[in-house]
Amino acid sequence: MIKQAKRPSVRNTSRKHASQALSPAEAFLFIERKAFVPSEFASLATSDIPLPLGGGRVMLQPSVVRVLVEMLAPEPGQIILVIGAGSGYVPALLGAMVGETGRVIAFEEDRELAALAKENLEKFSLLRQGVVELRAEDGFRSLTPHAPYHAILACGTLPEGSASSTDLLDALSPGGRLIYPSGEWLCMAHKNAFGASRKQTFKGFSFAPLKG
Repeated sequence: MIKQAKRPSVRNTSRKHASQALSPAEAFLFIERKAFVPSEFASLATSDIPLPLGGGRVMLQPSVVRVLVEMLAPEPGQIILVIGAGSGYVPALLGAMVGETGRVIAFEEDRELAALAKENLEKFSLLRQGVVELRAEDGFRSLTPHAPYHAILACGTLPEGSASSTDLLDALSPGGRLIYPSGEWLCMAHKNAFGASRKQTFKGFSFAPLKG
């Protein structure tokens, strides 16, 4: 489980940017959820509830985001693919964890949400530093340019006719992890050094569909 940590020192971060990779506990302190919450829901930023982003999309509740991060187990220097950037919160957290030697490639098909995510990510200079790359397009159709990835996260249920979990696994590097929701299940697939995969499922989750 993620342990509580003291607020990162100035040596490690500033309010505007984090050049060194942070631990998950440090990242959750530095990347504040309120910076990504729509203004009308600002008073609920610290509540453990999902928040509407418009168009049927939601901002995941903090406890679920923590579970996703624990399952992904991001490390400094890794390249991570995020499909469904939303308002930018999850890509920002992962960017803080992989640091300036890593990269998070985040796709958001909804252009209004992508614009919001861009604005929010720049509050922490993650785009300018090149730690996060945000693309306003369908990530399922653009898996290969930066593949293979150390980890892939789909932040919503897969749209009808989109890339399958097999396609996503093919974009993983050996030893990589794929996290994606399917109905009420959260699925985690590991890809071993020989290209074979092992899948685990966890019940009791609810995700909004990604735009299809």
